[in-house]
Amino acid sequence: MRIFRNKRQAALSTAPGMYAEEDPSKVIFETSTRLKVESNRWMLIAFASAPVAAGAVWIRQPPPSVTRVVGVSADVSGHPVVTELIAYKPDSQAVRTSMRDMAVRWFTIEPVLIDSLTTSRMSSNINSVKAQMIGAATDQFKSWLRDDAPFQQITANPKLIREVNVRNIALLEDQTVLVEFTTTTSRAAATGKPDVESYALTLRYQIVAPTADAPQILSAFTFRSSALSGPVELDQDDLPISPSDARRSRSACGDGIANDGGECQKTC
Repeated sequence: MRIFRNKRQAALSTAPGMYAEEDPSKVIFETSTRLKVESNRWMLIAFASAPVAAGAVWIRQPPPSVTRVVGVSADVSGHPVVTELIAYKPDSQAVRTSMRDMAVRWFTIEPVLIDSLTTSRMSSNINSVKAQMIGAATDQFKSWLRDDAPFQQITANPKLIREVNVRNIALLEDQTVLVEFTTTTSRAAATGKPDVESYALTLRYQIVAPTADAPQILSAFTFRSSALSGPVELDQDDLPISPSDARRSRSACGDGIANDGGECQKTC
């Protein structure tokens, strides 16, 4: 009798039952292979079902909330009418009109008809322009106010008048605007013609919506100037051409600029 047996040489016993006529090694191979295939099949089914389940959960989630502003009014019969409100965006003509108004309020000097200069219309106009300056424009406006000294001028000459005539307003890119205007200064004791000076003012602005009902009655939006350049005094050669010269010109020119009458003209 051998003490150590070689397992490779040992013959397999006959399979019991229905497998008695088959090779035992074949039966073992088929059984183990079937178990592995079934386990792998369930694993593949699980991996395939995971994205489907995640997609089902995702589509069942509620959509993100959206805030909409609506206005409720009544029609002629008294029934409520709901209208969705949209943000107001001023057009180019509205921007030009507001810029023209700001330039007039900024540089106008007029006689003070009340006892106090601080409560006069001229002071109110300049303070309103100052309130529209933010950032670097605030310091630049203070520098202009110190150099031009409009309050000192009207105090020294109570009958001093400086009128503003806006000639051109050009809307540039990046919310930048170029304002070209002339000022006519008249002094009571002066002889001869009034002093006429031409300026170019460059501003970079942003539009601020009103936060209360009171400002909205006067204007639908407010300008905030974050940077300004000027006013730069222009020579006679730098003055823009008149509307009549622009109509006679046959060359192609740039985009329209509002003239004094509010119409659009082209300057070469």
